Parts: sequence; C-alpha cells; structure tokens
Amino acid sequence: MQTERTEAVPYALTVARACAELAADAINDGALPTQLAATLSAAAKGAADRLDRFLCAKGESLSTDARRLLLNAQMDLEAVAQIAGLVVTNHLTPRNATCVAMSARYTAEQAVKHLKHAEEELGD
Repeated sequence: MQTERTEAVPYALTVARACAELAADAINDGALPTQLAATLSAAAKGAADRLDRFLCAKGESLSTDARRLLLNAQMDLEAVAQIAGLVVTNHLTPRNATCVAMSARYTAEQAVKHLKHAEEELGD
C-alpha cells in the first residue's frame, strides 16, 4: 500500500498546494487568466482522479478517518476543478474572476488540510 500512497496522496497534496498558491497569486494580481484557470482545473481534476483510483483500490483497507479525509480531499479537488472551470467556460469580469480565485484558493487550502491529516493517518 505504501507505493500507491506515495503516488496518490503526496501527488494530490502537491497539486492542492500549487492550486492554492496559484489562486493566491491570481488574487494578488487581480485577475485569473483563462490559461491559468484551465491549468488549475486540469491539475485538480487529475489529482482527484488519482485519489479516486486509490480509494477504489484500497479504500476498504483504510481506517475510517483516513478514508473520510481522502474522500473530502477528493471532493475539494473536484470542486477546485469546477470552480476554475468557470473562468474557462464563462466570460468573467476581472472582479468576478478574482472572486472565483478566492473560492478556488479556499477550497484548495481545505484539500491541503485534509490531505495532511490523511498522510498522518496513513503514516501510523
């Protein structure tokens, strides 16, 4: 199980941290460019898909807390993908794009929190 965990959970944690940082940069810049939003969306969706495959393969052997934390992180990453996708599929004003970036950052930070706790659970 260690191999799958080293592939899925730390990867998702890295992606979630990167999404939070990029969204924070977009907030500071006052804009969320379409290309950046598309990248955020694709990366978050990919990480969520990896967590889904891990949970399908190993979910029953995980503790209840670890499974819950990973499911929450998966949902958070899927939400980041959908939130960032709003910028890609809609023509948003810079102010609205900044609000979307704030939502993406908050949700990515929640994923980071859940994934850190999941790593602690899995490490025990």
